[in-house]
Amino acid sequence: MSYSKQTWTNNVSIANENRMNHIEDGIYQNSINIENAQTDIQNLQTDFANKNIITVGISSNVTIAAGTNSVNLNQVKANIGSKLTLSNGRVVIGSGVKHVLISGQGQMNIQTGNGDAKNFNIAKNGTVVISNLNTLIRSYALNVTRGIGNFLLSVSQGDTISYQVYGGAGDIVTASGNYLTVEAID
Repeated sequence: MSYSKQTWTNNVSIANENRMNHIEDGIYQNSINIENAQTDIQNLQTDFANKNIITVGISSNVTIAAGTNSVNLNQVKANIGSKLTLSNGRVVIGSGVKHVLISGQGQMNIQTGNGDAKNFNIAKNGTVVISNLNTLIRSYALNVTRGIGNFLLSVSQGDTISYQVYGGAGDIVTASGNYLTVEAID
């Protein structure tokens, strides 16, 4: 119940039991509201402190061979927490993580393959789980950028999340345009 202000008038309003209890009840309720707000703030701080998110990418452009190419993720761009790590070009899932949310971006400078398909893939333990397909590229020296995103994935400790591209020999995966973000949900 929110506190409702009472009107007091000099030499008319009497400080009686009902008015004093009304004041006391308002003070008490507001103190409870303040305590609840402080608890909510502490819970939010704890939730943030327990977050585990990592964004990884590549430190320099990569020229690929024809077909599917694993891209060695070698740069942590940002991270929070310790349950998601980068090892051997892959994001490794730590203990207690059951689901992750994956998003990212793929960018390739097309050098070859008039009419070829170009894919940006995310794989779990080497098996593709997300494929962002861009088919029938009809131009050379074209930058293709595609979002990869917001895919919820079941995982276990030790699983790896990797990044792959499918393209033509000589196509260039750009350092500035490729990243992968993995967030532990539970």
